[in-house]
Amino acid sequence: MALQNITDLKEPPVPGQFYLVPAVFYIYSHVSRKRRWWPVLGPKHADADHLNFKWVHYHLDRRFLSDATINRAHSWRDDGDTIIASGPIMEPRGNNDYGPMPEPQLRRMKCHRAGIGFPPASERSELFRKFYSSYRGRKCPRDAEGHLICPHKGARLTSLVPNEQGIITCPLHGLLIDLRTETVMGGT
Repeated sequence: MALQNITDLKEPPVPGQFYLVPAVFYIYSHVSRKRRWWPVLGPKHADADHLNFKWVHYHLDRRFLSDATINRAHSWRDDGDTIIASGPIMEPRGNNDYGPMPEPQLRRMKCHRAGIGFPPASERSELFRKFYSSYRGRKCPRDAEGHLICPHKGARLTSLVPNEQGIITCPLHGLLIDLRTETVMGGT
């Protein structure tokens, strides 16, 4: 049986099953100084426009990271999941030159959890709160295949798990989207 491409799903992935997942072979310094395959979400982008983050990066798809990998990102102030959610994989600044980040390739990876979210805004700056306010009320478009798309950076949202109220959280930056109206309600 052929593996499903995670970007084609219109429902959440099933933990324990394998999928084809966009991944980059690179160094993620929050966990390791060795190159390995890292599952990524959405397009490669910078966030200079709203979040004053000018470095090109990917966000990790934590659905395809083991608990052990997430725990290795643990620090004295945060849990590993929070660090990975808010710490993108990017070409390093300063003296650490790992070389240019490659484009993603589809890799066979196991789903470890169906749901992912984003850390609450109370843990972040006023910059995030302004960003969330600037997107409140915007409708999310759908692409040609019918996938719901985040209006900020174009991540496909269709395979995310909604909460009890039918709200999904974009795992890239924490925008909250009401599935019934397909409208951004604000942020985490």
